[in-house]
Amino acid sequence: IIFYCGALQLFFWGTLGFLSSPAELRVKNRASKRAVLALLLAIFVAALATRLGFEKARAAVLGGEEKTGEKYLKSALVYAPGDEGLLSEKVRLTFMTSANYARAAAEAEAAILKRPKDPFICFEAARFYRGGGDVDSAKALLLRALTLEPNFLRARLALAEILAFCGDLKSASRELEKIEAILNRKPGALSPSNYDLSLVNFDLEAFKNFRKEIWKKKTTGKNT
Repeated sequence: IIFYCGALQLFFWGTLGFLSSPAELRVKNRASKRAVLALLLAIFVAALATRLGFEKARAAVLGGEEKTGEKYLKSALVYAPGDEGLLSEKVRLTFMTSANYARAAAEAEAAILKRPKDPFICFEAARFYRGGGDVDSAKALLLRALTLEPNFLRARLALAEILAFCGDLKSASRELEKIEAILNRKPGALSPSNYDLSLVNFDLEAFKNFRKEIWKKKTTGKNT
């Protein structure tokens, strides 16, 4: 990882230290002073160029254009291999280019190794496992995501759907009740952060339709 964010501090403190050093430690001639300052300036310019290059690459990857995103993705990940947005986009592009659920799930698993406490990456992996028919792996990853973030509503709804698919309507109903409890909470005094909002942002209409479906199955005694 390139620590480009410290370039400005390096330039400032390096120059300050150079200018304020004791007389016996100072560089004895102007040519040497200019060489040292030129080196510090070159380090700063190189770090700034690196940052601008990363920002350009990241913007291209997350801009929504598939061909452009593919072109810059690899270089952007060199600068920030643990960036959530870049890792998610790599998983998405893997599926878009291969149409292979197993390959996309494997890419998502690799992303989890870099961000083990990220519930969103776990959710992405679970989606691709479910799409590929691996219900057990999808369920395990959804449970992991909910252990990290119990208020992650998309993950909880997806878990309820898997439980219902497996015939466990009772457990599916419990997950739906947890979702309702979260939705009915009174808002706190502080405004929620973007992260908090992303946890509770989900398809409310799909939730309501699924809840009706579960209720119908429970009242009729049919799982189909």
